[in-house]
Amino acid sequence: MSKPHKNFFTDKRGEIYLWFIHGRLFLFNNSIQAMEKNNASATDVVNILKKLKNNIIERKDAKFVPLGAKKVLNTLTDEETNILKIEEDLKLFYERCIAYIRLWENSFGDASTFFRVDENEIKWDHFLKASEIINLRLKSEIVNQDQLFDEVVLAKEFWLLKIKDWKEEEIKTKIKITSEEKWVQLFCHFKEKDILALNIKLILQYIFCKPGNSAPVERIFSLMNNAWSDERAKMNENTGRGLMICKMNFGLTCNEFYEKIKNNIALLKKVHLAEKYQY
Repeated sequence: MSKPHKNFFTDKRGEIYLWFIHGRLFLFNNSIQAMEKNNASATDVVNILKKLKNNIIERKDAKFVPLGAKKVLNTLTDEETNILKIEEDLKLFYERCIAYIRLWENSFGDASTFFRVDENEIKWDHFLKASEIINLRLKSEIVNQDQLFDEVVLAKEFWLLKIKDWKEEEIKTKIKITSEEKWVQLFCHFKEKDILALNIKLILQYIFCKPGNSAPVERIFSLMNNAWSDERAKMNENTGRGLMICKMNFGLTCNEFYEKIKNNIALLKKVHLAEKYQY
């Protein structure tokens, strides 16, 4: 081990830095896990990055030092501490984290200009800005802003009625209700009331169709490799495609899937045919 490395691990100041980095890695890890969830849109990821960046900025401004690092810091003498040097190093670390997150945000292009459904309210300004971007990109007035305003008013009324129920459900189940699920409930309500809300749908289709990560695609590749093994090399491409559709979209256990198809005579006959193989 080189002398600088040895000094780092034997010097108590090295322990301070390790405690500090440990806390920051925990923040990044939680954010990355949230970004890599299924169905995370680019807008979701941009908002997660925004929250992470704001958290880091707050810690930098407050000169925040985690408890573990503070405990070690309190055991050092004035000669050992060099507190100004440590504070400067921690400040530089925060600044580099912020710069890195900003670069990460820039990679999503105009996703940062879109909105994510706010936890407490729906804002007309967000929809207006989104509609302007979509109309500009498509070079057409595909989103009718007059109709959109009326739709947003109705959506806002529904949101205000449901927000309390959603919070209570999240507390009870300890599972966060996603923005997609909230919008599904809204559109189900609109359908019952014969409200079309075509313009809101157009905006949401544009927003949620932008993937925030490649994790779902990578999962499909992994599942495909498991399904299309050497022993099943003659499997027809359409069969492989069908398997992936079932695995990714049905969300059923083996027993549930069995119960679902056991009385489907036409499907069961096809299962026994050789069409799924190519020769």
